[in-house]
Amino acid sequence: MLRQQDGFTILEILASVAIVTILAAIFAGFSDTYFQDSRDDKRKADLASLAMAIMAHEEVKEAYPSTGDVWFSSEPGDAAISNNNGNWVPGLVPEFLPKLPRDPNGGRSSIAVCNNGEKRAFRYRSNGKNGFKLMTHCSMEGPIIAGSENLDPIRPDRAFMICSGGPACSW
Repeated sequence: MLRQQDGFTILEILASVAIVTILAAIFAGFSDTYFQDSRDDKRKADLASLAMAIMAHEEVKEAYPSTGDVWFSSEPGDAAISNNNGNWVPGLVPEFLPKLPRDPNGGRSSIAVCNNGEKRAFRYRSNGKNGFKLMTHCSMEGPIIAGSENLDPIRPDRAFMICSGGPACSW
């Protein structure tokens, strides 16, 4: 009399593991691209809301928030650029924004040209009178498509930007 086996054979287990591994690899590739694009979209949305708050500041105070015509960064320790104690766009909080955003993946950048102490961060510059420039520096994660909206013409390989026009856009 033959006895019925309980459990799985080694071939059934190996086949199951192989299928799960293939599905995990497919999902990991998809999810990584999805999350990169999502973070880039978040950066662009944060740029847009910051720009609106900066323009509202200019409308009310008759000047852009000033950094003294130097760059301020959202990340402390960003390549000798001031973080201004976290107030990297002076005068926006709390009147125009509840808080200043930070890069969704802030810190060390994976972009090769940014490996000299530059961090993945938002940066802002204005002298208060002649416009402003706001950018996500060393932070792009998705594919760079020439002519894409918000690419910084000075740093097209590593920055999205919004500027007020004129000379500020060439900083």
